[in-house]
Amino acid sequence: MRSNLKYVQIIKRKGKPYAYYRRGGQRQRIEGDPHSPAFLASYARIHASFEELPPIPNGGFHDLCEEYLRSQDYLGLKEGTRQEYRLDIDKLRSVFGPMEIYEIDRSLLKEYMGSLSNKKGTANNHLRMLKKLFNFAVEVDYLKASPANGIKPYKGGTHLPWSDEEVASFMEAESTPTVLKQVMAFALYTGQRQGDLINMKWSHINNGRLKVVQQKTGVELWVPIHPTLQQIISAMPKNNIHVLTTPTNLKWTASNLKLKFKTASRAAGIPENKVFHGLRKTATVKLIEAGCTFDEVKAITGHKTSSMVELYARGTNQERLASQAMLKLVESVKLKSEV
Repeated sequence: MRSNLKYVQIIKRKGKPYAYYRRGGQRQRIEGDPHSPAFLASYARIHASFEELPPIPNGGFHDLCEEYLRSQDYLGLKEGTRQEYRLDIDKLRSVFGPMEIYEIDRSLLKEYMGSLSNKKGTANNHLRMLKKLFNFAVEVDYLKASPANGIKPYKGGTHLPWSDEEVASFMEAESTPTVLKQVMAFALYTGQRQGDLINMKWSHINNGRLKVVQQKTGVELWVPIHPTLQQIISAMPKNNIHVLTTPTNLKWTASNLKLKFKTASRAAGIPENKVFHGLRKTATVKLIEAGCTFDEVKAITGHKTSSMVELYARGTNQERLASQAMLKLVESVKLKSEV
């Protein structure tokens, strides 16, 4: 348990483990569950307070993040990608921000990945971002090598689709605000990413179709509006140029929507491993299970390649395909017996 972290001492009292940072005759309690990101954040703050850091410019993880956000590596990305990266960076700064970048070693990063073992999709996204940040640090000569090199992502670490029962629980919960039910409906019936949903305007709706210019890919789509979604749209007030708004009729920000959606999900009893982006996968799976070809799915969701659609749908429609295969076998046997 966390024995690979420097200066950490684990003490058990009445069968319960407590972690302390012990150094130079001093001892400080490390807050948080030893298997949580909060624990690592507490450790990082205490460790940084004990270090006599040399005056290396831009030597802190927080400074590295700021410099990356000002770089062309980041500014040259699509707006949607920048928003996704910024959310991941802000989360990583809450954990590693107080530390100098040369203090963050491979063992600490592996500990962090372990703390997210029940959120494999999030863990893989954060690992991807850590690799980008440390590769950038190498490029600007702040490090000789990246401590994230060789750390493998979790297998199957993609965002899980929501089940029909989970969707119903969210939509039917009294605690779920109407504006979030509207957001979920748009996600399920258009298959679009969060950033594209919050940018939708009333002027984008025309003749039963919804115009989408995807931030991440630049692809322009005209998505037919599902009858169920049309009913929801018809009942929505037009208090903003944007279709989806907060309870106070303001445009959602990515961070605010993510926070509010997460809070509503937990209140509705949705497991922590089901997140907003999983709704895009749910929409993709529903299209495939309805008999759509991969090209037809891409025409709705805007995925660039069929391989990505196949990855999203892999394994989720096994039961339906198996049933169809068995029916074909039954029909084949019938035909042979009639001959």
